[in-house]
Amino acid sequence: VKIVHPTTKGYNSYYDLKKIQKDIKKLLNQVKYRLFIDLEFSMPSYYQTMQHVPEILQYGILLDNDKGKTIFKDEALVRPQKYYSLNKRTLSFLNLDKKDFIHAVSYRDFYLLINEIIQKYDPKIIAWGKNDILTLEQSFRVNGVLDLDIRSRYIDLMQVIKNYYNIKNDLGLFNTYEKMAQIELEEQDHNAYMDAKIARSIYKTFKKQILNEK
Repeated sequence: VKIVHPTTKGYNSYYDLKKIQKDIKKLLNQVKYRLFIDLEFSMPSYYQTMQHVPEILQYGILLDNDKGKTIFKDEALVRPQKYYSLNKRTLSFLNLDKKDFIHAVSYRDFYLLINEIIQKYDPKIIAWGKNDILTLEQSFRVNGVLDLDIRSRYIDLMQVIKNYYNIKNDLGLFNTYEKMAQIELEEQDHNAYMDAKIARSIYKTFKKQILNEK
């Protein structure tokens, strides 16, 4: 729980779990608006030889205010630029068909929605792991739009929980939820909105648990 180095004036602390836990509690207490986001994106086809650049194909978002009440939620499929983004491997993984994307929103619509939420509410953006945020940042360059400076407001919920409990291995979203909620989930499809809802539930349960600790 602590790594220190003795000096002539005392100790230099290199790692202190208690301080990390205190800082995490402080962070969660300071967060006001929270945008929970989950993305599904394209995968390389089985035969693709060129470098794969993922495109966002589905999003799910929930915006909570400082009271923990959801004041906005939305989900949609996103129409990709490249036709091969909707390859068999990706569609099979998402349990979708090409015809499902006939009425999908454009990437620009998705981008403008996220930008509007950021400008109006200045939220922390909370996701499970790094992949969604890295793909979101990459999408700005792929689509030639201005960077929304996601990194400065991003909270990796999985890493926060790992740091708090000093866990070394990555955590699964569903496994973590099952342990915290003490229920067993049925097998889930890969759906961005449902994953965002589960991340929100984990956040609320985790925050309640650690703030009630003595």
